[in-house]
Formats: sequence, C-alpha cells, structure tokens
Amino acid sequence: QQLYQSEARYRAIVEDQTELICRFRPDGTLTFVNGAYCRYFSKSEEQLIGQRFLPLIPDEDLKKLEKCITSLRPENPVETVEHRVIMPTGEIRWQQWSDRAIFNEQGQLIELQAVGRDITEHKHADEELLQKSQALETFSNNLKHLHRLNTTNYQNFELLYADYLETGCEILGMPTGIISQVHLNSYTILSVRSDLEGLVSGSEFELKDTYCAVVVREKKTIAYTHVGDIALMHAHPVYQTLKLESYIGTPIFVYGEVYGSLNFSSTQIRERDFQPHEREIVELMAQSLGRLIAAHQAEIERQQAEAALLESESTLRSFFNSSALLMGVVELLEDDILHISDNNSTADFFGTTPEAMQNRLASELGAPKTHIRRWITHYRESQQRNQPISFEYDHTTETDTRWLCATVCPIPDTTTVRPRFSYVVDDISERKLAEQELQRQNQRTQLFSEITLKIRQYLQLDQILQTAVTEVQQFLTADRVVLFQLTFDGWGKVVQEAVVPGWPIMLGQSIEDPCFHEEYLDQYRQGRVSNICDIENSNIEPCHVEMLQQFGVKANLVVPIQQQDKLWGLLIAHQCANPRQWTNFESELLQQLADQIGIALAQAQLLGTETRQRQELARSNAELQQFAYVASHDLQEPLRKIRAFGDRLQTRYHEQLTDQGQDYLIRMQNAAERMQVLINDLLSLSRVTTKARPLVATDLAQVVQEVLSDLELRIQQSGGVVEVGELHTIEADPLQMRQLLQNLITNGLKFRAEQRGNLVKIYSQLLQESVPLSYGGTTVNERCQIIVEDNGIGFEPRYSDRIFQTFQRLHGRSEYEGTGIGLAICRRIVERHNGSIMAESTPGQGATFIVTVPIKQS
Repeated sequence: QQLYQSEARYRAIVEDQTELICRFRPDGTLTFVNGAYCRYFSKSEEQLIGQRFLPLIPDEDLKKLEKCITSLRPENPVETVEHRVIMPTGEIRWQQWSDRAIFNEQGQLIELQAVGRDITEHKHADEELLQKSQALETFSNNLKHLHRLNTTNYQNFELLYADYLETGCEILGMPTGIISQVHLNSYTILSVRSDLEGLVSGSEFELKDTYCAVVVREKKTIAYTHVGDIALMHAHPVYQTLKLESYIGTPIFVYGEVYGSLNFSSTQIRERDFQPHEREIVELMAQSLGRLIAAHQAEIERQQAEAALLESESTLRSFFNSSALLMGVVELLEDDILHISDNNSTADFFGTTPEAMQNRLASELGAPKTHIRRWITHYRESQQRNQPISFEYDHTTETDTRWLCATVCPIPDTTTVRPRFSYVVDDISERKLAEQELQRQNQRTQLFSEITLKIRQYLQLDQILQTAVTEVQQFLTADRVVLFQLTFDGWGKVVQEAVVPGWPIMLGQSIEDPCFHEEYLDQYRQGRVSNICDIENSNIEPCHVEMLQQFGVKANLVVPIQQQDKLWGLLIAHQCANPRQWTNFESELLQQLADQIGIALAQAQLLGTETRQRQELARSNAELQQFAYVASHDLQEPLRKIRAFGDRLQTRYHEQLTDQGQDYLIRMQNAAERMQVLINDLLSLSRVTTKARPLVATDLAQVVQEVLSDLELRIQQSGGVVEVGELHTIEADPLQMRQLLQNLITNGLKFRAEQRGNLVKIYSQLLQESVPLSYGGTTVNERCQIIVEDNGIGFEPRYSDRIFQTFQRLHGRSEYEGTGIGLAICRRIVERHNGSIMAESTPGQGATFIVTVPIKQS
C-alpha cells in the first residue's frame, strides 16, 4: 500500500511538470512519457510508448545525440545536449535535454531517463543577437571606412569617386559601382568601377533606360536581390544588355535636389536580402558625396563670384575714372560738402586733379555758395526719402552757360559719422538745345498742319490762294504776303495778296522786272529760296532794288511753288517797316506751305477737269437715254402697222399665197415680234433713269412674292422650284427692285440643264464695313447683299463682265429666247441704287448673281 501511494505521489509530480520527461532505451525506443511530452508532440501515451524518437531528429543533430549517449559512464551518468526535432506539422524546433544513464550491475547501459524543454525562442533570440552583433561589427567597420573616406584629402574628384566605389564594392561584395549625375531625362556616368563592357566614365544614357530611374523618381534607396524574379523587369534595357541580377542604388542630394545616384550591382543573384546596415552605409556614402559635391560647387561659385566681383570692381573703377560724366562720393556737413572721392571728369571740371580734391570742401574748390546750398538741399531730400533725387540747373561762367543734370543718392550702411552720398552729373546742354529745337519743330508742324488744313478746306482756286496768303501773313506777322504767278514769257502777275493797311497794293499788277533773268527762273525751278534781310545792303542788282522799293519793301523771303514738276509761281513775304532777319524756322515753314499750295493747285486743277468731264458725261448720257427713248417710241407706230398688215395677210389671203409666200409672211411676223421685244427692252433700259421713282423702304420679301406670282405659269411650265430664304428691307425703288429680281429669277429658270430639275434660290445677308473718314476716325457702312443662285447650264468665268453689256448673248436665239438687254437693265438699276452686281459661274454647275446695295441711301 505504501509502495502504491509512493508511486502515485511520484507520478503526480512527474505529470504535473511542464518539462518533457521520458525514458528510453539506448536505441531510442520510448518506455515512458509524461503528459507534457504527449501534449508537446500532440500524441497519446499509447501512440508514443514503444516508438523510436530518433527518426524525428535531423541527421546533422543525430550524430551529436549519439555521441552524447555513448559518452555516458557510470562515473559520469549525466549529460546535457541540445538538438532539433521535427514536429508532426513539419516544423523544426529546438530542444534541450538532460539525459541520465541507467546501468545494470555489469555496468551496461540499459536505459536513459531524460528531462527536456523547448528552447526554440531562446535559440532564435541568440541567433538574432548574434546577427545584430555581427551587423554592428560590420557597420562599425563600415563607419571606419566612411570616416577614412571623409577625412582623406583627395587631389581631385576622380580619385575621390574611385575610392568611394572601391570601398562600396568591397563592403557589399558586388563587382560594379557607379556614381552618376542626372539632368532632366539624361543619365551621365561620372565614375565607374566595373569589368562590364559599355560602362565607362562620361557615357550618357536616357534616364528611363537605367535602374536609377526609379531611384530618382522615388527619391529613396531601391534594391533588387534577384531582378529575374520580377516579371516587369525582364524587358528592361539594362537587364537585356548587362543581365544585372542584383542592384542597390540611392539618390545623391545636393541642396535638397537629386543630383545623381550612387549604385552597386552584380550579374549574380544575391543569396540574401540587403541588410539594413548595408542600406544605411550606402545612404551615408551618398550623403557624404552630396556634401562634398555641394561644397565643391559652393567653392566654384564663390571663386566665380569673387572673380566676377573683381571684374565688376575693375570695370566700374575704369568706368568711374574714364567716364565723361562727373561722378564721386561726398560727405554732407552742416553748410558745406566734403569731397571724398572724385573721378577725372569732376577734377577737370574744377581745374584740378582727383588727388588734390580728396578731403577738400566744395567751398575751397571755388563752388559758389548758391550752388552749395542747392546741392545740400537736394542731398537732404534724398536722405529723407532714402532714394535718388535728380535735378537740373544752369552753370554760368564768364565764358558760357551750361545746363547740367545731377542725380544724388544716399549711401547706406556707412560707418562714418556724417552721411555719405554719391553723385552723377551729366552735361545736358546739347539735349536742352535739341529740346528747344524739337519744340520749335513741333510748333512749326502744328502751324503747318493748321494752315494746310485751312488751305485744303477749299476746292476753288481763288479761295485756296486767298486763304494761303492770309494765313501766312498772319503767321509771319509780315507786312505783305503775295502769290506771284509766272506767265509763259517769264514775267508774271500778283494773283493774291494779304497786306497790312498803309502799304502799297500789288494785287493784279503785272510785274516786269528787267533784272529777273532766265537764270533766276532756273534757280527757282531747282528749289532755290531767296532770303534778303535788308535789300539796301544786299548783293542784288540795283534795278531789282528799285522795283522792290516802289512797293516799300525793306526785306523779303521768296520760295518757289511747284505744280506737277513745273514752276507755277512764287510765294513772297515782304517786310516794309524795317529790315528783318528771317529765321530758318520761318524759311522752312514757308517752303513746306509752298509745297502744300502746289498740291492744292494741282488738286483744284484736277477737280475742275473732273467736274467738266462729269458734266459732259452726264449730258452725253442724258442725250443717249433720250435718243433711245425717242427712237424706240417712234418705232412703235410703223412696227404696229407691219404687224397689223401681216395679220391681215395671214387672215384674208392665206390660201392665195404660195408656200414660199407663206414662209416669207411667217418670217416677217417673227421678225416684227422680235423687234417689239427689243423696243420694249430698250424702253425699259432708258426708263431706269428717265422714269425713276423716289427711293423708299422696300420689303424685298414682299417684292419677291409679287415676282413669283407673275412668274407662276412660267415656273410650272419649266418644272422649276424657287426657294426663298431670308430677305431684308432696304431703301430702294420698289418697281425697279421688282424688275431686277424678276430678270434674275427668269434667267435662272430659262438657262436650265435638261438632265436635272430646275432650282433657283434667292436670299439676302447684311454686311458691315469700317470706312475711314477724311477728317479722322471711321464710320460703319451697312450694306445688303442679295444672292440669286441657280443650278442651270452656267457659263465660262471669262464672260462674267460681258454678260452685263447691252445686246450681249452667249447663245443663239434658236437655243434660248431674249434680246441680251435683261442683265444690262439689272446693272443700270443696281448702279442707280449706288450698288454693284457681279456673277460667278462654272459651266454645267449653275450661276450665282450677287447684288450689293446700301441699306440706306446717303
């Protein structure tokens, strides 16, 4: 009973243990397992007892266990062993066992008792700790490499790049390293360490064709351990050409922007992923490169800036010393100005040298007190506003007066007690003279424009000439201005005059000056201007002086008037009260006015000729129209008798006539019918102007409807269709508009193509055009465009003007009826309405007639 209780007690202790407890024979057959052992392997006691556990141990660990068992001795019966075991799920876990050997009396091993536990987590922790320790050691070594790279003084970037790449390849165990620069879509190799063909320094590629494209785009480290496992990378140009299987690349940042990349690669597949410390060392190397490149660029920029500053300082100093402008730096005192630095032009202005002016007061240099006070005032204004101030002043000396323009500006951040200023002074005397001359020219231009406008306002010759002399006399304040017209024999006559009361009148007098030889005329033809300030003290012949004195002339100014390259006469200004110095301004203005008078004379002559021609043309047209009306009217009576007697012959004597006589009679009646139509058309043509009615608001839509009503039978007979679009209201003669549109629509129906249906379209549209006005500005003219289209036989474009002429036909009478006057009537009607008519056509494709008339008649 006690034994049973003891066994139960010990069994309870064993079963309650969390450790794995078992007994087994030397061949590994289990003879006892506790509950923890059963739960660990997920099997029952019955499934385990009698089974060998050695097959669950991997071969490489089985030898270690067997060695442990064979090493047990009675004097040393306990050993601890660690090994792996294959779980029923296939998982491999680590176990630690304390094995105690049981020997028989002969010292033979008969059984082993073992207590074990699962140490998988501890093993993993140990392995991870070991890896971290190794990684830390590797990273520490890498930092030593990086420190060496950062502290080495390289002679050039080529050596620096080479050392970085060699170190990186050694750290990563990869044969190829590249430092690149990226600009836009371009990838340039700056330095390379590789045995691969095609990878050399200076090579340039499209960025998209490199692994680094992703690095640049993502702006982070990118790594591939086996590119071949990435389906999307199989078609990549780098993989196709170089077969790079593993790769790590990181961006090089310079001033916060991607400058390029540092990357390492290999054609071999990497056995393990890139470790964090490997990524970190590559990124640290890239950061170091970025700082070095940035520092190098900054140094280059500093050197360039320093060189530019030196060049700029040299240029400015050269400009300062050689400039024609007066330039310098001064200090402002209470009531004086201290010169600090002045250029050569300033020294020349004061009659000294720049060295002698240094630290001298303006008053000591001879500057007037008024000038010093003026400058001090502007210096203080510039200081108060904290901006440059410009001013002009006249500098008068005993010899001359010069106009100067000065600009003063405060110099900021000076360490001196007194404020400092820079000054620049320019001699603007020539500009002032130019401004005065420009002002005179503007005045002359304005006067010229005003006088020319008054002259050109008139079209009659007498008014033009009278206006010219009056305006010139008022402008010059001369005592007399005359227009002297030359005759064919070289003498001349005063045709217009403007004279101050009290002086002799020259108007209408014929001047016969025996001293006025042909040579003088030739000179005036060539544009000579005669400017005599005092006729009594001039180099002119006495007879000419005598002729002028009889009209009280003391000084005169004479310019020629050319009309169409011929000398028409002279424009003469007289000063009678006293001699006068004529200015260039007055002389040039008088020349320009003489040119305008010549143009006005030519225009007046042309206007007179045009007026006479227009009157003659109007008289001729009136006579022709009257003749056409009378002739056609007087032909009506004999034509009626011919037609009447022809009808009687046909009625009463038809049977008595022979066949030939009947043929003659029919021909006579047809000819009379054509003559009647022709006379009616001639009357219509003449009545366009002789029987015209007032122009009133005319609704074209209503006019067309009336025309279609009149042509209803003809439209049905021809099988045609007339389409009417939008039509506007215009100011016109309603009856003539009706006649115009009826003629155009009738033409469209008449000249139809046999192979297709007859179609005529009529519509209108409004046009607006900007027209310049003679006195300036523009106005808008509104016009109406009436369009009549047909799909008839058409005509050759070269006949587009001929068809509007009287009696012009493109087809014989046997083909199409008509007299050839219809379109001539259309043109006459359109011209009476101040419009135009034109035709466009292509043979076989119909014709388009375009009538353009004002909406309102002016």
